[in-house]
Amino acid sequence: MVPKGDRSVRICGNYKVSINPSVENEQITLPTTQDMYVYMAGFQVFTQLDLSHAYAQLKVDEASSKVSHYKQPQRLVCLLKTAIWS
Repeated sequence: MVPKGDRSVRICGNYKVSINPSVENEQITLPTTQDMYVYMAGFQVFTQLDLSHAYAQLKVDEASSKVSHYKQPQRLVCLLKTAIWS
């Protein structure tokens, strides 16, 4: 656990051994800024989404939960929500 500037804590984990071997590596090409401008041409409504605490909102499916876990001194905890770090 690492303290954050706002006095909350961030749970960190090294998933090199536990989760990474189970992850399928997808190659995704991100659009360029110019591609996004072309795509959004004519759009009239925009919003801003704050994802700083989004990990508390997104549930993990059952298959992912089986490989998403962290170890505490007395137990192994399976995650039921994603860990999206800001």
